[in-house]
Amino acid sequence: MSECTNEHCFYAFDTLYCHLNPRAKPIPLDFPDTKYPLFVTWNIRSSSSPPRLRGCIGSFQPLDLKEGLQEYALI
Repeated sequence: MSECTNEHCFYAFDTLYCHLNPRAKPIPLDFPDTKYPLFVTWNIRSSSSPPRLRGCIGSFQPLDLKEGLQEYALI
């Protein structure tokens, strides 16, 4: 696997949602927890304008996907 999947994106959003809503329980996902360099990018979208970059953070150092996505989704 060398590309972002819908599961990875969902995992980042779910991490953020559960952080902002402490009563929410994370939805378990089953993707391989292998090490990859990774970046999380957030965009602002509206119906009246094109997407704008809100932020991007990551590492070229290979990280475990689940731990890395959790960490960088909240920074």
